Amino acid sequence: MIFNIEKLPGKFSPNDGTIDFYLRIRTLINKNKVVLDLGGSNAPWYNKNKNNQLIKSIQFLKKDVKKLYVADIDPIVLKNRSTHKNLLIKKDKIPLKGKLVEYKKVIKGLDNNDEIIKKLSELPSIKS
Repeated sequence: MIFNIEKLPGKFSPNDGTIDFYLRIRTLINKNKVVLDLGGSNAPWYNKNKNNQLIKSIQFLKKDVKKLYVADIDPIVLKNRSTHKNLLIKKDKIPLKGKLVEYKKVIKGLDNNDEIIKKLSELPSIKS
């Protein structure tokens, strides 16, 4: 069945994996956690959903964690306004000197790169 999102109440798809994903992430975080979002890009949802505060409130993690880092291979990540700190991945290195990250969150973009996923899955946390 194909849905026209614009005609659905709240413009939500009943199969919206993003909402489900962020609700699951929210069960893991709290104000004491440091989180690294891999592949966070420039958070287009942050500016795009100006009229939908519910979607924005579900995806906006910055106020609910101690520190939220976002890392991406695309320099556009440096324009992400939904984080505490934006990091550019260069030569497979995440510039997090001396930081301990308690949760890794991989989203669309990097999640289909088997080599990156393998490297990350071998780490219980990222420490550099």
